[in-house]
Amino acid sequence: MLEKKVDLPDYIYYPYIVTMYDLAIFYAVKQMLEAYEADYTELDMFDCFEEQKDAYIRINYGPKHTIDGALDACRIFYDEDDYYYGVKANNGKKDKLTYAIANTQLFHSNFDLLLKDMPNRKYPRYEEASSIINSAIKENSDILVMPESYLPFEWLQTVARTCAKNQMVLVSGVEHVKVGNCIFNLTAVILPYQEENFNTALMTFHLKKHYAPDEKREIEGYRLMPIAGKHYELYCWNDCWFPIYCCYELASIQDRAIFQSYADVLIAVEWNKDTNYYSNIMESLSRDLHCYCVQVNSSK
Repeated sequence: MLEKKVDLPDYIYYPYIVTMYDLAIFYAVKQMLEAYEADYTELDMFDCFEEQKDAYIRINYGPKHTIDGALDACRIFYDEDDYYYGVKANNGKKDKLTYAIANTQLFHSNFDLLLKDMPNRKYPRYEEASSIINSAIKENSDILVMPESYLPFEWLQTVARTCAKNQMVLVSGVEHVKVGNCIFNLTAVILPYQEENFNTALMTFHLKKHYAPDEKREIEGYRLMPIAGKHYELYCWNDCWFPIYCCYELASIQDRAIFQSYADVLIAVEWNKDTNYYSNIMESLSRDLHCYCVQVNSSK
């Protein structure tokens, strides 16, 4: 029996573009589930990037067409000696960048509720986050920085869509994610760029490498296990290079010196009441690394 030949549809795009930030959320969940099921103590959040990139092209572009330049403005590279990733999005250049710093309070009660499987997702919390983001957009900010453990993971897709539309970078701590008995302290970095004449964004996650002693003690007190990251990242957007550090990671003099002579700006997201200690570190950093430093903590 002869098989009937079926012509593939002659399309270039699907009606809906599945973005890199959509896929970033999918692969992050996939990796965290695998870490829980395999009893990992460490996780490399960038292991899936090439798979994510292939999925983006396969899902969005038609089988009869190859799109030159797809993801050209979105690259990741790896340094084997210092074990860090470089992440680049947007090949443009700006002479001046405006930073917005979130002035907001973090509540320990939200952390407790999350560990007890009762996360706070009430509207006032969403309204506050929305107000901060919209204020930064209104002020024509290029980069908005929020403190550690601030945005719930479930809201990231909506936030990324807003950042892509307005071409604003967002660096924000993600409220601790609980998967089984594993806890993940992530920092989301959303880098907007233009792909084939539409605004979109790349989202990546930095997984905290060094948990603070009190943070680790409290997590383990609930018989949970904090999962550590394996590396740091150096980001580039509009020719501005910046690494991200999450709070207690700055306590390591070796780690905070990795990007000496590379960084234009260093961004630190924090949730720590020892403001004198961290202020002294940031003052030292700005001189040792010879770069600007952006520090965001709880307003309390």
